[in-house]
Amino acid sequence: IIAYFSRIFPDGGKPRDLKLDDLPLNEAALSRAIYVEYDLPPALPGKPDAEISSHDVWPSRISPTVYVAEMGMDSIQGMDKNRIDYPGRFQTFILPNPDLGHRVLGPHGITQAKDGHVYTAEIDESSIGELDPETGKVIHYETPTRSTPHTIRSDSKGNVWFTEMQGVSKVGRLDAITKKITEWDPSPSDTNAHYYGMTVDQKDRVWAVGMTSHKIVGYDPKTDKWSVYATPTQPSGPRRPTVDSKGKVWFSEHIGQALGMLDPDTGKITEYKDPFKLGGGYECYADAHDNIWVTLRSYGVLARFDQKTKTYTYFPEPFPDI
Repeated sequence: IIAYFSRIFPDGGKPRDLKLDDLPLNEAALSRAIYVEYDLPPALPGKPDAEISSHDVWPSRISPTVYVAEMGMDSIQGMDKNRIDYPGRFQTFILPNPDLGHRVLGPHGITQAKDGHVYTAEIDESSIGELDPETGKVIHYETPTRSTPHTIRSDSKGNVWFTEMQGVSKVGRLDAITKKITEWDPSPSDTNAHYYGMTVDQKDRVWAVGMTSHKIVGYDPKTDKWSVYATPTQPSGPRRPTVDSKGKVWFSEHIGQALGMLDPDTGKITEYKDPFKLGGGYECYADAHDNIWVTLRSYGVLARFDQKTKTYTYFPEPFPDI
C-alpha cells in the first residue's frame, strides 16, 4: 500500500483528485437561498489546545435551542437562536467522565426526549449520556455489550433508541421509566452489520440502516418484531434515514449513488439514482413539504429532492476560497 501511494502521490508531484461532474445550478432557486453560519464558542478554559470537533446537531422542538454534540471537549453546546450576542448565545454543558483513565467520552449522536432532557451517544465510552439542561446534571448509562453507540433518537413515549456501529452490531433502547437498556440483533445472520443511522416514525416504529450489510431494518413495537429489507443495489452503503409525513422511509446510498425510499406498507424499496457520479450522499432530512434534503459530501452541497417532480436542486455551501 505504501509503495502504491508513493508512486501515485509522490512527494512534490502534481495534485491528483477524482474528476467530478459539473452540477447544474438553478439560479432562480439560489437567488432566494441564504446560508447563515454561526461561529462556535472558543475552547473551554483550561483546555486551549482541545480540538473543537462538533458532530451531530439537534434543533430542539421544545425551546429555541440548537444542541450540538462536541466530541473533542466532552461537552454539549446549546445555542439560543433568539440571541445575537457572541459567545453569550451559547451555553456549554460539560459531560463529566467517570473513567478518568480514558481520553474522551466522544459524544456523537444527539437527540432530545419529550421531557426536555438531551441524550447523546458516547461513542468512545460505550455509554449513553443524559443531560438535564435546566440543572446541568448528567447521568451515564453503560451499554450491556459495550458496543459503540452511534446515532440516537427518541420515540413519543420518551424511550431513547440508538444504533451500535462497531463491536457487536445491535440496536438498543434506553427505557424512559426504568432507565434500563435493552439490545436487539435485528438480523442475526449479519454478524457485523454496522448499524449506523436511525429514525423513528409517526407510529413509533424504529428504522435503522446496516451500513455494511446494505439493509434497512425496522422494529414494530406493537408486534415486538423486526423486519429486514435488503437494498436493491448491492453494495449500497446506506447511511442516515429520515421519515416523511406519509411514513415513507428515505435513506442515502453512500456507495450505491442513489436516494432510496422504503414503503413500510408494501416492503418495496424505490431508488432514485444520482444524475452525477461520486456524489457520496450522507444525511437525509424530510422538510415540512416532504422535500428530501441530502448532503453530498464529494461536492460540498445540500441537495433538495422534490418528490413530485423527482428532480434535484443544488445549494453549494459558501466556503471561502482560501
